[in-house]
Amino acid sequence: MGSNLAAAESVVAELRASAAIEPADEALVAGLLSMAAAVDNSPDSPALWREYRGFIEAVRLVGSGVVDDDTAEFFVSVRTPVGDAAKRGAGDVRASGRRRREAAGAAVDALAGTGGVGRRRARS
Repeated sequence: MGSNLAAAESVVAELRASAAIEPADEALVAGLLSMAAAVDNSPDSPALWREYRGFIEAVRLVGSGVVDDDTAEFFVSVRTPVGDAAKRGAGDVRASGRRRREAAGAAVDALAGTGGVGRRRARS
């Protein structure tokens, strides 16, 4: 057992003794222990250290009893009202300049069916 795994197990034991770990935190605990073992096995991997530090920070939050719910706040900030689109008048949502070019689009489609503009046929 490496030093990081031993330290992580010690932290988890203390948190369990103080009843700071709830059943919902078990995946976090498993992740911490897995990352500690991975860092012990590959101590030269910066990616593993980054992940391990993230788990350490998350476990510190669990141990302190502080709930850091930035994700929930983010979802509230970007929430879009949901309802009947017909009642809200969400018809043609294209920019106003695009609506006027529908006739031009039909002409382009007509040219595409004939082989396009500027194509010359090979003479035999």
